[in-house]
Amino acid sequence: MQCRHVANEGFGKVLGFVICFVLFLGALQVAYDAVAGWYDAAVNWGSETAAYVASFWPF
Repeated sequence: MQCRHVANEGFGKVLGFVICFVLFLGALQVAYDAVAGWYDAAVNWGSETAAYVASFWPF
């Protein structure tokens, strides 16, 4: 019984594409988490800074 090489190559290409796509989605998730964290930190810093500056106002 002979093995069909064409089918095996096609399966390998599809499997490789799926693995690369999953790795790409993982990298995209890491990048999104980093940007979201930076944004949250910047908003928190801005809020704290505004509260500190506003604490000096006499009214």
